[in-house]
Amino acid sequence: MKSFNLSEWAVTHRAMVLFLIIGSLLVGAFAFTRLGRLEDPQFMVPTMTAVVAWPGASAQQVQDQVLNRMERELQKMEGVDFIRSFSRQGYGAVNLWMKGGTSKADLERAWYQARKKIGDVRHQFPDGVLGPIFNDEFSDVYSVMYAISAADLSWPELQVLTEDIKRQVQAQSGVTKVDVFGRQAEKVHVEFSSQRLASLGISAQTVIEALARQNTVSPSGSTEGRGDQVFVRVDGTLRNARDVANVSITAGGKL
Repeated sequence: MKSFNLSEWAVTHRAMVLFLIIGSLLVGAFAFTRLGRLEDPQFMVPTMTAVVAWPGASAQQVQDQVLNRMERELQKMEGVDFIRSFSRQGYGAVNLWMKGGTSKADLERAWYQARKKIGDVRHQFPDGVLGPIFNDEFSDVYSVMYAISAADLSWPELQVLTEDIKRQVQAQSGVTKVDVFGRQAEKVHVEFSSQRLASLGISAQTVIEALARQNTVSPSGSTEGRGDQVFVRVDGTLRNARDVANVSITAGGKL
């Protein structure tokens, strides 16, 4: 019995071979036009992290009194693959992994349930525990990054400008998320001489209380007229280092 020879068959059936080639090209071209293409494709990472801080606590205390309670609640959820936790001196975290293939809608519901269940046991945490802080956005992709600089603006002014730009970009169609990096916290460091304060009869606590009173925002009353009510506000808020330096200190009835 003669075995099948593909080359011989292709030579003797040229029309059929040509038809198959053209058909394959057409089907491939049609499939290519329907093929999804994204520069930054959307995908979901099925994991969530919950971080807590407990200043002064040991790693064992964080594990026993905080993380274990969180884990027990998360184990009640459906579709959980595994749960892992770690604790260190003063802080700890729980990682929740859902089963592979979980849809985006199911993941969003799972993250909501995880937050709710941990929130239900939040009142059982010891005093001093901070958090938890949740993170389920591991799949975020930053497609564009801009650097903003202005030599004629101070850092606070530059941060205000950056926030304005952020709001405008966030309002554009198709923009999902906008983050700002590089913020600098505004601080004023007050240094004083203990000897100088002692010679004036002023304690460090007196200085601290004077600054706190000057920087307090509180209602100052209102005045009423014919159908009008005007609220009175005393503007004593400290805005910069010069305002702090000009705060008057009273001690022993003297200014």
